[in-house]
Amino acid sequence: DTTAVTTKQIEVDGSSYLGVEVKRVENGADLIWSLQKSTTLSSWPLQESVLESTTRHGDGSETAVIRETSPLGADARKFIRLHLQLIE
Repeated sequence: DTTAVTTKQIEVDGSSYLGVEVKRVENGADLIWSLQKSTTLSSWPLQESVLESTTRHGDGSETAVIRETSPLGADARKFIRLHLQLIE
């Protein structure tokens, strides 16, 4: 089974946020999952992000929803991508 990643718009307290939904291995404690944001596609700084939810599937996998902290409309345009860091 492969990891599936999709982008989504997430509504929280009347505000919309850009985020990702990712199916991943449950308890993957050796990875830090975060978002990077760009308005130019040439620079990708880490973006403060929120783990909005996790849903366990009972087969060793879970679906996590990770969103940014600045609402849509704060930038004229923006792009996000998932960033994984291995904890050694």
